[in-house]
Amino acid sequence: MDDTKYWMWLTMVFGVGNRRIWEVMCLFEDAQEAYQALTEQSVNLRFTEKENENFRKTELSDAETFIGKCREKGIEVIGFSHKDYPSQLRHLFNPPAILYYKGNISCLNGTRTVTTVGTRNASDYGLRAANTICSELAAKNVVIVSGFAVGIDIATHLAAADKNRPTACIMGCGVDVNYPKPNEQFREIILKSGGVFVSEYPPETPALPKNFPARNRILAALGRAAIVFEASMKSGSLITARLASEQGRELFVLPPADLFNGRFSGNIQLLRDGAQALYSSEDVLDCFRFGSS
Repeated sequence: MDDTKYWMWLTMVFGVGNRRIWEVMCLFEDAQEAYQALTEQSVNLRFTEKENENFRKTELSDAETFIGKCREKGIEVIGFSHKDYPSQLRHLFNPPAILYYKGNISCLNGTRTVTTVGTRNASDYGLRAANTICSELAAKNVVIVSGFAVGIDIATHLAAADKNRPTACIMGCGVDVNYPKPNEQFREIILKSGGVFVSEYPPETPALPKNFPARNRILAALGRAAIVFEASMKSGSLITARLASEQGRELFVLPPADLFNGRFSGNIQLLRDGAQALYSSEDVLDCFRFGSS
């Protein structure tokens, strides 16, 4: 049974990314059972006035209508229990109850995946390393997962697409939002190569700064390993790197071209903290051969 409409109803009641969804789901076998209990007010939990109001005014038909409108726009919607929901996210703390996507989301399941991150204002060295290593990984059927930002992110996506291999773009906005604008030209290339754009945010959600730290937990979880190509100490890439490590992912870091270049201060810190130095694609492929899957 596809119970996406019940997951959508829960999201409409509690809000996108709200941990309250999972506090409720601890009591039930599935989303349909949760919906029935909540609408019948037979749950032994305390709810806020706003939540109780949402129970009263949010109909299941509202969820069905919204899902239908998304699909009319060419945006697919799946709930946590859907067969195509990426398995890597099922063990994540506070996983998305709903995912919106365009493209081939099945490219994330049953395969080796690597999350790549780095600065928007990347050096030639960082971009060259990202392109070379990700091209080699893609050629070995590794799916590159990144955040579709300018700089390192798009370089890694295009390295995969150039090999006609799928790549996954994890968005901090709606998958239909033109952000960042310089990368809009690459969307069709990525989709034609079998790639996918994924978000927990509904269509038309703008790229608000607060969305990206939450997005990073998904970005970190989807890769079975993570690579930091270039990051300063202030880079958001370090957040994703930390989340990947906390989730038990193998973390690889490109050694800096210049020890005194602040562009790589984050790389240096991660290497000091025990991340593995990345010298070639073989380093990453070895981690899959010897136990990571």
